[in-house]
Amino acid sequence: MSSQSAAQSTGGHARAVRRRPGGRPLEWLRNAPIRRKLALIIVIPLATVLALAGLRLDTNVREASSATELRNMVRLSAAASAFTDQLAHESITASRLVLSTNDDSTAFDQQAARTDRAADAYRAQRKALGDVPSDVAETLDSVDSYLATMPSLRDTVRHRNTVGQAVAMRYDVIIGSLNTYRGSIAAHAGGSNAGNALRASALFSDAKAGLAYEEALAYAGMKGGQFGPHAREEFLSALVAQEQSMVNFLRTATPEQEDLVTNSVTGDAVDLADNLVDPLTHAEGEGLPATVKGGPDDVVRALGAVSDLMRWVEQKLDSQVAGDISTYRDQVVREVTVESLAVLLAIALTLLVMVLLARMMSRSLRRLRLAADAVARRDLPDAVAKLSAVGNVRSETLPALVEGSYDPIPITGADEVGQVASSFNGVHREALRIALQQAALRMNVSATFVSLARRSQKLVDKMIAKLDEVERDEEQPERLRDLFDLDHLATRMRRNDENLLILADADGGSARLEDAGLADVLAAAQSEIARYERINIGPLNIGGNEGEALSIVAASVNDVVRLFAELLENAAAFSPPSRRVMVSARRVGDQVVVEIEDHGIGMTQTRRDDLNAQLADDTEHSLASVRMMGFAVVSKLSARHNIRVHLGAGDEGGTIVHVVLPQALIAVAAPARRPLPAREPERELAYEGAGRGGRPRGRTATAAPAPAAAPRRQLADAPRLGPVPPPAPALAEAATAQLPVIAS
Repeated sequence: MSSQSAAQSTGGHARAVRRRPGGRPLEWLRNAPIRRKLALIIVIPLATVLALAGLRLDTNVREASSATELRNMVRLSAAASAFTDQLAHESITASRLVLSTNDDSTAFDQQAARTDRAADAYRAQRKALGDVPSDVAETLDSVDSYLATMPSLRDTVRHRNTVGQAVAMRYDVIIGSLNTYRGSIAAHAGGSNAGNALRASALFSDAKAGLAYEEALAYAGMKGGQFGPHAREEFLSALVAQEQSMVNFLRTATPEQEDLVTNSVTGDAVDLADNLVDPLTHAEGEGLPATVKGGPDDVVRALGAVSDLMRWVEQKLDSQVAGDISTYRDQVVREVTVESLAVLLAIALTLLVMVLLARMMSRSLRRLRLAADAVARRDLPDAVAKLSAVGNVRSETLPALVEGSYDPIPITGADEVGQVASSFNGVHREALRIALQQAALRMNVSATFVSLARRSQKLVDKMIAKLDEVERDEEQPERLRDLFDLDHLATRMRRNDENLLILADADGGSARLEDAGLADVLAAAQSEIARYERINIGPLNIGGNEGEALSIVAASVNDVVRLFAELLENAAAFSPPSRRVMVSARRVGDQVVVEIEDHGIGMTQTRRDDLNAQLADDTEHSLASVRMMGFAVVSKLSARHNIRVHLGAGDEGGTIVHVVLPQALIAVAAPARRPLPAREPERELAYEGAGRGGRPRGRTATAAPAPAAAPRRQLADAPRLGPVPPPAPALAEAATAQLPVIAS
């Protein structure tokens, strides 16, 4: 099998594999193109990375959003702190109005206006807050519900429909709801420093609110002149709660916050407040203890001074917390941005690298496939054909010729694709080396054929010359018949030698110098076979105008005689003894069609198609040249002279051989009627074969006639050619004809 046919077979097998339906699981993936496989290699990890990156980015976005929400809630907490401070002042003012004997509510109204401004600032910040966590939203809704009671509470205060302690308790509830909001947002700050600072600030606000409640309770109890058990118990509870808030603050606060409170909430104001409040904690009965120094206004002023200190500290703490939360939010946003950009950049780089690598691999494999396909289908067959035609190839020159050949696939890298290309180049060089070895082997075999054929030719020519001498002197018919049989056997031996020379592409001998008529060529071919008497050369309708005849050009006469001799030999060998082989010819345009019909067993249509394909393609012959030498010779000669030989089925069985002689072999002229070369009147016709020189065979005129003598037609006896008849309908099917196995 040639390299090209092998490549086509391989490609056909690959296509068959790709088109195979069904198959094992994942068969489609096994047979998928490399681009699709690389795409899967890229898509699956990339989808996983994108999913994980998406989750991470979503987490980062949530963290940034939570940090922004926390910053906004802290801003609202600062507004709530200012609001609670004004509510604490309003609580004292309301207690004074309720417990006073004066109906003047100017001070209360002024404080209420200041409280309303703080409330408006709180509500504005509340409206801009946006979405918040559910627990914070519930706390804010509770604050809103308490703030909705402010108008009725103020009306009650203005109409003095309540007592001082009740007023203080209702204001403390509202202040407590706002401080609850401040504590609730601390839970969303996490365990960071900002979260701890926010919790500490909320606890300090609770302590400040407790101090304001103490102030209101102390004023209410001292203003009425009674500080009974219930009032004292309520006052002690507020005092304990305030002190507990301060303890919790000190436990939670950062060192900076602790230093700020310790250094700020101290001094004479604190000492004075302690001195005034401490006797109240030891009171008994309904009245005020005698140790109480100063009146209710003094207590309010002392506690108010401490409350102002705590308010200043509270503002500082809120400012620090707001700064810390803003810093925390900015840090989170920065980290989210950097991390998101890093993730996106990593994904982009990963995708870019994967695409570049996949594209590089795909292109490398595509170039390798195209190069390998070009080598298998074009370059290697062409190189083998050229190397097969190289002359004088010797075994010692093979390495130099192989090393001098180029590598068809360029190696652009050291990866697996480059290694495959290198291996394929090695296969290419090995194929060239084998082709060179085969060329050298063919040349050796051809040289052996030529040497044996030349030697055999010399011996056969000597034997034929000796037989001629004996035939001239022999008078007995029986012995003469035997000599004629030996003469034909020698002629067949010589033809076998000439066939070997043809198969070896060697010169078969000297060519003719003059054209020969087609009838003479057919007669000469008939004289070359053993069963010549079973050949019937029928009408040759090849004539042109009067006085014209069709001849075979001199340079091709010998090869045409050999071709017809092999075809006639084959037809006679496969015909029954009782039937003759019919030979006819007709002229079709510028060509001449010769038909050889036998009545043998014939062959199948498949066999005829196979033989016709081989006749149309002059391929190298190996064992077929030995087993079917005649077929190989016909194929060689028909390819050499562009003669078309086709085999078809006969009408009555057997085979019809259509031989189409091209215009280049036909010479139209008035033939010069002289024999090939001079011979006795009773001698048979012979053609100028290789090494024969037109040697005549047969007996002289004085010899007795032999029944098995060769045909006695001479060139001078050739029939006159008539006009060209119209082509028979069967001629149109000549191109589909085929030939039985041609034996030597």
